[in-house]
Amino acid sequence: MWWFLFLCLITLASASPSQCPPNLPDTCSCVCNYQCDEPVYLNIHCSTVPDLYELLSTFGNVRFFEIKIDKCEKPVQSLTKLPPFYTICLLINQCGLESVADNAFADISGLELLDLSNNALTEMPVFPHFPLLTYIAINHNLLRDFGESSESKNYSSFDGVPELTQLYFQNNSLTEITDATFANLKQLRTIDLSNNKLQRISANAFRDQPPILDLFLSFNELTYLEPETFRNTDILTVYLDNNRLTHLSANSFNGNKRLDVLHLQHNQLTDIAVGTFNDLEDVWEIRLNNNNLTSIDGISGNLPKLRKVDLSHNRITKVTNTTFNNFWELRLDLSNNQIESVAPNAVNGVYELILNNNKLTTLDGVFDPLEATTVATKDNETCHCTCSNNA
Repeated sequence: MWWFLFLCLITLASASPSQCPPNLPDTCSCVCNYQCDEPVYLNIHCSTVPDLYELLSTFGNVRFFEIKIDKCEKPVQSLTKLPPFYTICLLINQCGLESVADNAFADISGLELLDLSNNALTEMPVFPHFPLLTYIAINHNLLRDFGESSESKNYSSFDGVPELTQLYFQNNSLTEITDATFANLKQLRTIDLSNNKLQRISANAFRDQPPILDLFLSFNELTYLEPETFRNTDILTVYLDNNRLTHLSANSFNGNKRLDVLHLQHNQLTDIAVGTFNDLEDVWEIRLNNNNLTSIDGISGNLPKLRKVDLSHNRITKVTNTTFNNFWELRLDLSNNQIESVAPNAVNGVYELILNNNKLTTLDGVFDPLEATTVATKDNETCHCTCSNNA
């Protein structure tokens, strides 16, 4: 999915003056992508442009791989219909865009990547029918919603781009993901909504989606997750770190058979309901560091591949249950808590145990009987314990 993004960054040969559009500003470079044979694919990169429309109107029938505008000297504000041209990648950044007309891109052909980052858009543009468009980035804008259909509008912004695989809307003002937000986008693989103002995610927002590789929801304002928001979804890695979550309900992630890494660090979690992580068959890492947890009772379930759990920088005072007995080669980080005691047999399934910066005075009986090598770190001193049951 990254092939065209990678190629957008590669140029291999200088283009001859006859191949480049005439009268390019001195701030623009023109080079060949691949090789300068027919059909010619050029890359145009402009650090600044005096007039966006004047520049684009000179492109005519030239075929471009990438047109990249880093900055417009004269803010465009309202992007109206662009002149016709052919390009695979189009990047218009720092041009002061505040709105985009519905037909702004109607006469552009070949488009696979569109980047309108670092502008001032408040409303999601309506994308015309682009059968090849798979990548949209509108980072660092002022977007407030996703342009979903409503009672007053019977179409959504994404109706014309059903083949989208990657969406990047970082650093905007988005507040909610509804059932309709991604309903018609059945090819999504990466969704990045980090650094927004998300406060609510509908329980069915990601239901019936194809496998999603990465879902970035970091640095938002989420305080609560609907109990089944991620239940029976198909997401590989979920980033929920740096939000304001205080509680995780049972079955929050139940049935997500492909989830392998779950990021919940830097929230305000005080407890995790038993059953929260039930049947996460592929998960191998759960990050819960830098929360307000006082116990580890909720970390249980059928987790056969779990290898790393980070519970550092919480408020755990003791480890009494057998939560970690059924694991194999688990790396457990309990550092920087308030642990005063660890019960015998409480960590029998742990291969590496990190306990530095707690209130422990003894570890007697904790590692006996163990059939694996355990590394316990206490007060910045490392104790390598090879404990075996010879009975």
